[in-house]
Amino acid sequence: MEIKDYFPDGSDIDEEEYKTLHPQAGYQSIHGKKGGGKKWLLILLAVLLLAGLGFGAYKLLSHKTTKASTKGNQSQNIPKPSEVTGNGLTTYTAPTDGLGLSFDYPSSWVVTPTSGQPGTTITATSLLVSLTDATGSKATGKVVVTVSASATNPTGKGPVAAKAAQDSVQYAYTAPTPIQHQYYYVSFLHFPNAAATVGAFEEVAITGINLMPKDTAITSDLLGSVNPVISAVFYKCSTQDCTGTGQSLLSISNSTWQSNATMQAVQKLFESFKFN
Repeated sequence: MEIKDYFPDGSDIDEEEYKTLHPQAGYQSIHGKKGGGKKWLLILLAVLLLAGLGFGAYKLLSHKTTKASTKGNQSQNIPKPSEVTGNGLTTYTAPTDGLGLSFDYPSSWVVTPTSGQPGTTITATSLLVSLTDATGSKATGKVVVTVSASATNPTGKGPVAAKAAQDSVQYAYTAPTPIQHQYYYVSFLHFPNAAATVGAFEEVAITGINLMPKDTAITSDLLGSVNPVISAVFYKCSTQDCTGTGQSLLSISNSTWQSNATMQAVQKLFESFKFN
């Protein structure tokens, strides 16, 4: 092989002459050629090694990412607490050939007649609950919400004859229809044959836009001006079924009305009314 084979310009020079003139250059050229092959081999091996490490790292990271994504998808499929437990309410609907209204009540309560059935009276009865009476004593009782086309007397002794135990309090319907007022008053009825504790009451009634000041005489005619009449009566229970002679009117105070969970459920029920 001649030295000229290593030059791109094709110079015609004898190898021995080249070595004589440039002994160091000739050695470096030949040595560089041989050493260069090993160098490129090492570089190639290094590239392959790095590529292998990179691919392994990619697979590892890819696996972790996939697992994380899978866990994320699984957690998204778990129902939220509100979807699992619900809000604990059931919607009752009275058709237009009856009272023409709807409301939400606690699902544990018993309501008659069945939702969707026509009728002029609806009752919603709570479970037996612990209530604090007007004297501060604990009692087992229940609440009966009545929706009726006419006023009724819970004492069963003729027309309603009660007095307002305190001034009426104003509330707002949560989602009123176009035909109903957004705001309404709740009045507090005290019956003469119930507890004589000052400020005690045994029934609350929606009196529409009518505010009843304390000591106002509340009669059937007065309540009848609101259609339908919506009220909640409180009973003290002496028997498990709490009906008939096993129940009597329970007097409560304003503090119980504001703080007791069952009383708050009554307030929410009132607020949910929609009239068609």
